[in-house]
Amino acid sequence: YHKANKDHFYTKNSDPKGKWELQGIEFWAYKDKTPGTVPIYRFYHKVNKDHFYTKNSNPKGKWTKQGIEFYANSSP
Repeated sequence: YHKANKDHFYTKNSDPKGKWELQGIEFWAYKDKTPGTVPIYRFYHKVNKDHFYTKNSNPKGKWTKQGIEFYANSSP
């Protein structure tokens, strides 16, 4: 969590750059593609200082693509 930006940030990196406060494990995901998983893309909005995660590789809006963050099961 980033207090100044009021933003949650999910990453496989245990020590990301910046003033992020570790809040523990939120969910389990896969670092690499495995059968039955889909890529989850991370985007950032500079104006809103917000991260967005989606399986959509090209969402509408002024999001900057930051790549595949992790892989998740394609269905619950």
